Amino acid sequence: MKSNYFKSAVLLGILLLTGCGKAHVKADTDISNLRAYQNIYIADVVVNSKEQVADLISLNEQTAIDIKNRLQAATCAAGTYNLVESNAAAVSNSINVATQVDIVYGSRAKRYFLGFGAGKGYLTSTLTVTDNTNGTVVFSLLSKSDIKFGITGGDMRVVLTENADKLVNAYTTRL
Repeated sequence: MKSNYFKSAVLLGILLLTGCGKAHVKADTDISNLRAYQNIYIADVVVNSKEQVADLISLNEQTAIDIKNRLQAATCAAGTYNLVESNAAAVSNSINVATQVDIVYGSRAKRYFLGFGAGKGYLTSTLTVTDNTNGTVVFSLLSKSDIKFGITGGDMRVVLTENADKLVNAYTTRL
């Protein structure tokens, strides 16, 4: 009997430490003949946040650069496509990759002191791949994450990193 209480306490402790910030990625539109394309243009990543504090604005800018660099690296590593460095409008057989991240950091103090949804932080990342000639969506990915509580209020930076990891991995598997 004591063993069950101990296991339950350990599980609860782990949940409190992690803050329940798992990323969930789903394909809104799945691939339609991606191999027909030869060139990929990765547009600048857009990161929007409700909070406009200097350190978070800096984090948003760094996140945008990081995600774009990782998408470019994944595209090069696939070895199947030419990475086009400028807008691919004049290039035939091209697809454009646009990524947007919308984030609400929430209140770490509220998550710590009140918990269970108070001060909740969340983010949604959308990656859309479109045909350059006609604008048709080739495929799109949607990744959502949230953080409701954590032993130290949870860290949205960790959630943001995990969300980006999942989004880039989902993109990579489709190349």
